[in-house]
Amino acid sequence: MDRITVILIFLGTLIYAVLRYIVFGTNSWDQLPLFIANKALSFSGLILLTISPILKYYGKDENNSLRFSGFIFIILHSVISIILLNKVYFLKFFNESGTFKFDSGISILAGIISLISLLFFYFDKNGFRKNNNKLFYILLLILPLIHVLLIGYGSWLSYSVWPGGMPPITMISFSIYAAGLIISLGRNPKFI
Repeated sequence: MDRITVILIFLGTLIYAVLRYIVFGTNSWDQLPLFIANKALSFSGLILLTISPILKYYGKDENNSLRFSGFIFIILHSVISIILLNKVYFLKFFNESGTFKFDSGISILAGIISLISLLFFYFDKNGFRKNNNKLFYILLLILPLIHVLLIGYGSWLSYSVWPGGMPPITMISFSIYAAGLIISLGRNPKFI
């Protein structure tokens, strides 16, 4: 069942990305293997990492396969993003001089720290969460929100330029992760 869930979530996010960025947008089909698939990987990875602890709280199994799949998708997203990190794909990240803008640098740093903390969280069997300050842990949980917010906030309220009237993936990802975080933290004090 978990395998089917992972496949359906990935296919759903991939279809959304194709519709928004190719069918209704300005990207061509040759961007599907990396640029568009990368959007689906980040989107589906965040969804899987968000729903896993929520399902656990509501009495479902640990959902290791959902969490592991989300983890793998985020790793793939990170590697592909490094490959694509240039002015051709992410012009809005750069100043005219070719250096990163301040908010872009913060976003990338938040993404890197999120990835490293995810690695610790996933592979540390000694209780990474339990051995650290709760405020520090909450900060680590908020970093993905900062990462996604700073990448996409500029286009979130520009409804008239949304391809096909479809909201940006960053906005949807931010909303899903924020809702999941609130549910997880609000309903389960032991989550931290």
